[in-house]
Amino acid sequence: MPGTMEDLMISFYQALAAVIRRIRKLVGDVAQHISWSNYHCLDENAAMWAVTFRSYNQQQSIY
Repeated sequence: MPGTMEDLMISFYQALAAVIRRIRKLVGDVAQHISWSNYHCLDENAAMWAVTFRSYNQQQSIY
């Protein structure tokens, strides 16, 4: 005889909790990846602007 309805509901809730934990972990991993990607882009943009302004300032000091 299969488990009682209560046993099935407990199994369902355990499975649902496991799925929710996996989804939360996945969302956290994606958010962390996006965060690191944004920092990487900011670093590249900062370096680009630093080179641009350094070049501009060097040109101004020549004149």
